[in-house]
Amino acid sequence: MKQLLARFGKTELAAILLVVAAAALLRFPGIAEPRVAIFDEPIYANFAVQTLDGVPYFDIHPPFVKMLFARVIAGETFDTRFITMEPFTPLGDFPYVRVRTMVALFGIALVGATYAIARGLGAPKGFAIASAALVAFDNGLVVYSRAMLPDTIILTLEFSALAVGIAAARSQHAWRAYLLAGTSAILIGLAIASKWTALGLLGAMGLFYIWKRRFALLAMTLIVVPLVYVGVFLAFFASFPSGGPMQQILPHVDAPGVRTIVFPTSLSGALAILPEFHAGMSAVNADPNFLAHTLEAPGAASWPFARNPMIFWKDDPTHASIVFWGNPYAWIAVFALALALLLALTARQLAALGTRAAHEGIDERTKAVLFLIACFVGNYVPFLLINRPMYPYHYLPALVFLYLLAPFAVTKLREVSEREIGPIFTRRVFLTLLVPISFIFLMLLPQTYGPMMFSSVL
Repeated sequence: MKQLLARFGKTELAAILLVVAAAALLRFPGIAEPRVAIFDEPIYANFAVQTLDGVPYFDIHPPFVKMLFARVIAGETFDTRFITMEPFTPLGDFPYVRVRTMVALFGIALVGATYAIARGLGAPKGFAIASAALVAFDNGLVVYSRAMLPDTIILTLEFSALAVGIAAARSQHAWRAYLLAGTSAILIGLAIASKWTALGLLGAMGLFYIWKRRFALLAMTLIVVPLVYVGVFLAFFASFPSGGPMQQILPHVDAPGVRTIVFPTSLSGALAILPEFHAGMSAVNADPNFLAHTLEAPGAASWPFARNPMIFWKDDPTHASIVFWGNPYAWIAVFALALALLLALTARQLAALGTRAAHEGIDERTKAVLFLIACFVGNYVPFLLINRPMYPYHYLPALVFLYLLAPFAVTKLREVSEREIGPIFTRRVFLTLLVPISFIFLMLLPQTYGPMMFSSVL
């Protein structure tokens, strides 16, 4: 504890603990409500039951989180073996609260990981805490942290991996660096073994190692991640020792390329089936029948502006009670800050052309800014190129990178503003711009929790 206080200081430690405690208070109370399925919870509940019962099944996503859900409920006794594949349906005696609680724990851990990354990249203490607070108080992230869905877990695996990888690159001890880098690679492998969208984080980690010239850590990561990914699939196939044909949970993923897949009963069979299984995953993603059953959604170009709330639960057919909707003001503000910062940096570099400053190189904080901008682009732009419905929760990794970028943007823009309009007026402007974030967060709380839960949470 003394070492922790010496490193962070009592004030900083107290501040981040306060933000983590606030994240817990926003995620745990009333987590048993509603007592019916919200959004896609029936899908993951049924996957967990099928895993426990040893009944083979297929999904378009890799299996890690589904296996994790099954392990969480493995010690529970319940009779419900199937939940109607529709939102807002009864969950019976399925132990959904146990899974939601685990997801909430991951959501809280994401706050700590965000803070660790910000500090590891050199953000000032107070601003690093602000990044963590933006994650803790984002209405959309709160909603996702209270549901039996995989995305919060994947998000936390990703950013925990980045936090640990940054610590590895900064370590001066070889054995510690390799240990941390190996841990980071395992976390990335587990994230990719949950959804392929996590490949964007592998790119971010690789970019950081290249920046820090830690090529051995990069090589280690590129070896460990595929091993973890394949290991997850082997463990998944081993969960069905009797093997055999699949019993489909989702009829619309029963594409021609999938119907012939037979689960193996041996390690060699599991290795042999991997290409066929992955070919089926790719084929279903492009299958017209599958696409016909996907929900229509605004394109990825609308995501930074939070213009596409998603209904998670209705208390009656006409009234949406729980809505996945990030704080629109915060989402737009951090996106605008990123653009303003990029323009400011570009203008500065153009102004420096032909001068002595152009040959002095880029300082470490500017490199951190460029790294975060590249990570945002790498985790957002690919979705603009995908020709099938995608959803706002696919934007969450890119959003967290913007929340990490925000303190650097504010610091840089404050320096410019103080030169142009003075420190006092600058402080007033920034405080005025920040006030609506809190106001809109409070305004959206009824939709974050729903009317029945809202009173009990507060």
